Amino acid sequence: MPAPEPGPDSALVRLGRLIRDAREDLELTQTELANRSGVSRPTIQRYENAKSPAPEFDKVRAIIIALDVDTREIPVALGIVTREEMGLPPERARPRRFDATTEEILAMLEDPRYSQAEKVALRELLRAQLATRPQQSAAASGPADAV
Repeated sequence: MPAPEPGPDSALVRLGRLIRDAREDLELTQTELANRSGVSRPTIQRYENAKSPAPEFDKVRAIIIALDVDTREIPVALGIVTREEMGLPPERARPRRFDATTEEILAMLEDPRYSQAEKVALRELLRAQLATRPQQSAAASGPADAV
């Protein structure tokens, strides 16, 4: 019997979100993060998607250090202690880079549970969605414009 999927606020999901958000804030790909941290891209992908049943703490630490994230964030993400107990400031709200629908499609494109055929369909959906938006100046274009 396969292991149950982690809940939306499980420790593994929070840890994966911490890694993904920090990586995206630095505009790094998983491959670039792998090169910086010495942790393989598939391992980073498993952590970000909460697919690793027991993260190896030396690898998580290497990833967090490569992302220049305060290492005190690890036990907070895992739910062992609170931000206050670790002496961290309150969590800042992370602004969305795109609208909710685009963010959801982008997350699905990174999710290994979707087949390549499904990802092709998602890319087409994203292209259609972007085509209906008003044109932005080249300086204001974001990463989704390259899809």
